Amino acid sequence: MKNHSDFKPNRWEQLVRLRWVDDRLHLRHVDVAPFGSDRWLPVKKVQPSPDDSLFSKISRLAGVPSDGLARLQRCNSLELEREWRWYERPITDQQALRSALDEVEKRKRLLSELQASLSRPSSYALGSLTWAAACIYEDENYDREAPDLPPGGCGFNQFKDAIATFAERASKAADLLCPEKTKHPVGRPARGGFGKPIGPGCLTQFTFRLLWDIRSVGGRLRLDKNNKTGSLPKVLELLSLHLPPGFIPNAPSFSTLAKIHARAEKIAAADLLDKKLGAVDVDKSISGPLKFTHL
Repeated sequence: MKNHSDFKPNRWEQLVRLRWVDDRLHLRHVDVAPFGSDRWLPVKKVQPSPDDSLFSKISRLAGVPSDGLARLQRCNSLELEREWRWYERPITDQQALRSALDEVEKRKRLLSELQASLSRPSSYALGSLTWAAACIYEDENYDREAPDLPPGGCGFNQFKDAIATFAERASKAADLLCPEKTKHPVGRPARGGFGKPIGPGCLTQFTFRLLWDIRSVGGRLRLDKNNKTGSLPKVLELLSLHLPPGFIPNAPSFSTLAKIHARAEKIAAADLLDKKLGAVDVDKSISGPLKFTHL
């Protein structure tokens, strides 16, 4: 194992990891969700039962010790329900996202136009702005002598800087809100990859979480990019039957999987909680089928 002490995950990777850690901690209290959270709401799609052979197959492929199988089943079940919960969300949420994006795009366009016009005003327009600033200043300070004002009036440069800042924010907000286009017309659109919004609906984040789930129970998934073999694509193929349609492509990119695999290992190894998370087991007093829903 290489020394990962000098590795620093980027901000997006840190947030993905923190969300995963938070979910792992909640495995000890499966009937309690954070205040106002919808992360444990029931899903319509029937999930594999705890004794389904799916989990045994994944365990064998990953080399998970026998005492980690039960926890692996709970982790995998959480991930499957998490994706179906996103997929089954009402279409009104998608419409709200579209409306928000339209609103941000409109402001982005208007602010960009205003920013461009302020960067090159005509001499007459600049003189008019200075005159307007003087009139306003005199109206507010009628008993004082108005000072000489800079071109464009008081605070003109600050005003331009503020508009530039708002334009930059509107542009960034549009990038964050814009969902990734999908080839699948049915259901929720798949979101993102590296640097995209944190949450379900994203194969990259799902693969990160899957690799960390298996690592936390003492297993590992392998990948050979050159020969296009390994246990990681095999496990993804097994899980594809229990995930929303089209979530895992028929021919996933091995180069992308290799990048995710390498980054996931480094991110986990750099986390001080890594060994502790692997040692913390789910409350053993819980018996019977375990569902990650808000009770």
